[in-house]
Amino acid sequence: MSSADSEDSAATIAAERAAESLDAEVAAIVRAGEVLTSVGYPEHAPPPEDLRSLRPGNPTCHLDVPGVGVCVGTVAALEYPSGAVLAVARGGVAGLTTEEAALVRGMARVTELTMQMLRLLGDERAARETSEAHAAENARLLATQAALRRVATLVARAVPAEELFAAVTEEAGRILPADAATMMCYDRSARAATIVGSWGAGAEGLAGTRLPLEGRNAAVLVYECEAPIRVDDYADATGQGGEIARSIGYRSAVGAPIVVEGHLWGAIIAASTTAEPLGPDTEARLSDFTELVATAIANAESRAALTASRTRVIATADETRRRIERDLHDGIQQRLVSLSIDLRTFADELPGERTDLAGRVAQLRQTLSTVLDELQEIARGVHPAVLAKGGLHAAIGALARRAGLPVELNVRPSARLPESVEVAAYYIICEALTNAAKHAQASLIRIDVETRDGSLCVGVHDDGVGGADARRGSGILGLSDRVDALGGSLVVHSPPNGGTSVTALLPLSPGA
Repeated sequence: MSSADSEDSAATIAAERAAESLDAEVAAIVRAGEVLTSVGYPEHAPPPEDLRSLRPGNPTCHLDVPGVGVCVGTVAALEYPSGAVLAVARGGVAGLTTEEAALVRGMARVTELTMQMLRLLGDERAARETSEAHAAENARLLATQAALRRVATLVARAVPAEELFAAVTEEAGRILPADAATMMCYDRSARAATIVGSWGAGAEGLAGTRLPLEGRNAAVLVYECEAPIRVDDYADATGQGGEIARSIGYRSAVGAPIVVEGHLWGAIIAASTTAEPLGPDTEARLSDFTELVATAIANAESRAALTASRTRVIATADETRRRIERDLHDGIQQRLVSLSIDLRTFADELPGERTDLAGRVAQLRQTLSTVLDELQEIARGVHPAVLAKGGLHAAIGALARRAGLPVELNVRPSARLPESVEVAAYYIICEALTNAAKHAQASLIRIDVETRDGSLCVGVHDDGVGGADARRGSGILGLSDRVDALGGSLVVHSPPNGGTSVTALLPLSPGA
């Protein structure tokens, strides 16, 4: 069932495998009167009542199958979904043997664990989608943050005031967006304003212009109200500020005060030169920009909370993966191994003339061996035990041996690394190897892993056809949240006919 990508597909594959393995006419998974999936019944026909009535607690069933007749079978309860059962039935009155019934119960355990794992993965995907939706909702805030970072960088570099004011004005105009913007400093003693920055259509060269604060225009309104304002029609604006605005084509404007240490310092005014006024949220957005420090701090806290949320989701998912892997290894896998040994003992004790029964037992043992192989593959996919026991070096070696292609290893760190870093590196390498084996048509894969400057550098390179697009459903891209939660980076480079390189940088400690 390793090919299943949802609970429904896992249920269908389980029923198909059960029917095929046991040469049964029908197999189905039923929960509380609902047939989740079935094999052997006519398509598009309503499920019969005897099938829908199956419940946990009755280990056998008699099913009237159209075109076949009465089939006797075994019913195995599933812990997940709660109240569900796996039923497998064969034609005739004999039904399944004791060994086959035990195999059905083993298949039921594998099925429930697989469906539970897929539910977990679905929850993880949903959490990631929620995180992405949250990021989309804050896209405007993130755009403002980027502008604020650029301004803060100029402040930290202590650039000349005229360069800083020009940059602030341009950033404010671009993020709104507006057609033009000006930044001015108020002089209360003279009731005047000096334009210290200008940007956009017609506003070039206004820096240095001094305006008396008289008449009715955006500069005067901000000064008098000390709050965000809007002028919807500059045709009625008066005073020198209104005349200059009309001369350069202003049709409407929005202004917001700049308050420094509790005192009105100046204003930023954004303008539209078209009949379409600035958006209704322009005042709020412009006000946010003028509160540079407060906005930057609030946005940093938002990013930290988002990262912490991702980290909690990933940690919970990893712990659940480990628990499921332990359950698979210590529970059903051990029981299936024991069952295989019992079958071998049973075969050894058969009389020589019972070749028919010996052949059937051999077939059952082969089927059981296949189930064990699939179970081991599922366990490795849920959480690699070799990673927990032997560390990243051993786990990468195990991946290389199963890659199906020649793999050149250059893995330098042999000491144990932080668990979150090892797990992230393992899954990145695992996904890259899988993609190379399936799609790259490569003849050689090279894995480079080393620690450098407080980070683990992971690189997986193949000599295949290249042209991979990480945006089109790649599992590598799905690992970006895990890498982001560590404060790392993940890059896929895949030029056509140039092979594919997956490179990740994972900090070994927070803030590294």
